[in-house]
Amino acid sequence: MISTKKIFHLILRLIRFLLTFISPPSCICCKSEVLDYDTLCANCWNDIYFIWNSHCKYCGEIIEYNSPFYCLCEKQYLMHDKEAFIPFEELYERREQYTIICLTLYTHIVINLMISFKNNAQYFIHILLSKIFLIHREKFEMTSLVVPIPMHDSAVRRRGYNHTAIMAKNISTSIKKPYLHNILIKQYNKIQKTLSEKDRVKNVKSAFTINRKLLHQIKNEHILLVDDVMTTGATMQQCTSLLLNNGASFVTILSFAKT
Repeated sequence: MISTKKIFHLILRLIRFLLTFISPPSCICCKSEVLDYDTLCANCWNDIYFIWNSHCKYCGEIIEYNSPFYCLCEKQYLMHDKEAFIPFEELYERREQYTIICLTLYTHIVINLMISFKNNAQYFIHILLSKIFLIHREKFEMTSLVVPIPMHDSAVRRRGYNHTAIMAKNISTSIKKPYLHNILIKQYNKIQKTLSEKDRVKNVKSAFTINRKLLHQIKNEHILLVDDVMTTGATMQQCTSLLLNNGASFVTILSFAKT
């Protein structure tokens, strides 16, 4: 007997086939004609800057834009500047227990993709985003459990879905690793994008808690923590600390973009 999931995908393919006669596929960003739905044209693909191999694995800072010898966090430690903002400062002494992977630079193409996915209800963009995530799957497929950065319940109700959870679920399915969406809990707090770097760090101190009923599921696990965009890294730092402090053995932080 054909499963409900297979029937759904068959219907979806049929609908898309019929749509080609009504509305030919176009680039998600510039709307120029392409061969398939949910993709980009060659020009827009070329405007995506991949940085996965050119940033610090401890703070996410793009090294080539700062110093050829050391990243921003190393530089600030060497300078003993106690007033400077240091990305992932609280985790620096535990840097053997986590690593950061940022895939792209947050330029206009990536900005358009994220805004369309998060705010314009273009749900099927997650298919393209997942494909981009998986370009370098060898960097994170050794993990054992996939966890998304959570959204507050009110935000999920307003939008209709947690976009990061959708991406994390797709990655989990592709690399055949378990998915755990409710181990981290988001509390209500100020919106991060309106705050300064230091205020972002303070704001997330109480923004996340951990679901203690599920602690047994993260014990000694190598967790893949998925988010959409890393700015200061304050959110990732707090969530990583919670996971490590409650039994995870290692956290690989995977962000689609870095500002």
